[in-house]
Amino acid sequence: AEKVRNLFFQGGLFGVQTPWKKLNDILKGWREGEVTIWSGRNGSGKSTILNQVFLGLAEKEIKSCIYSGEMPPERYLRWAIIQHKGNEKPSATEIDNTLSWMDSRIYILNITYGVQPDKLLSDFEHAARRYNVKHFFVDSLMKINFKDQDEYRQQQAFMDQLTGFAQKFSVHVHVVAHPRKTEKDDDTPGKVDVKGT
Repeated sequence: AEKVRNLFFQGGLFGVQTPWKKLNDILKGWREGEVTIWSGRNGSGKSTILNQVFLGLAEKEIKSCIYSGEMPPERYLRWAIIQHKGNEKPSATEIDNTLSWMDSRIYILNITYGVQPDKLLSDFEHAARRYNVKHFFVDSLMKINFKDQDEYRQQQAFMDQLTGFAQKFSVHVHVVAHPRKTEKDDDTPGKVDVKGT
């Protein structure tokens, strides 16, 4: 009963503020123990938005751990610096200052190829225990190495594991899941178009 009463009296926000007021109004913040699925067409800005999310968290001194099987850490950090500074050509001093600011706030797994689900969860657990990381990013589900047979069932099991991880360590996990191909590039995918679970 006490937990239920606390939910009623804690105010409008239930978790850490997102970078956007309208999203806060809808989601009530990023809550511990939950998983958020991000999806959209190729080139629609999923990774760019996720960068903005972890940069906003870093400004609040909340630590993030990112797995991107699509680009090496140095390219990922370059992109994040451009977003953080709002400048495609920062000076060497600005680059060094931003990297120093990111230190101990943003962790990027140095895995630039597909990863086994157990390895990723093990690395995430290490980051949660050792560095007190509170937000974890998987960009994207396509870069998780599932065995060929029954990939759908393996994705479902992996999502169950991620949810269990989020609840066990009181963290929030963000996952990019690409939608299935539509007939035309400008078709807007819906939630039933998200691959797997």
